[in-house]
Amino acid sequence: MGSCAADETHRRFLEQAFERLGLAGDLRRLPLAPSRETRMSIPMKLRREGRERVRVYTGFGVQHKHARGPFESGAP
Repeated sequence: MGSCAADETHRRFLEQAFERLGLAGDLRRLPLAPSRETRMSIPMKLRREGRERVRVYTGFGVQHKHARGPFESGAP
């Protein structure tokens, strides 16, 4: 899985919404390009059945057009 699958799902969902709304090509590009994107990787040590390994989890957040008000986020 990973971010490619998430990006594909996101785009497919937006394309369906664009079709329902009847948006033109130029207006479709705006929500597809975030104003700001934050990615972070968190390594975690896992223990299972007496074995230890490190697995890296990736998290991300995006902020889109802020014309309707300021962004709010839990991260600085």
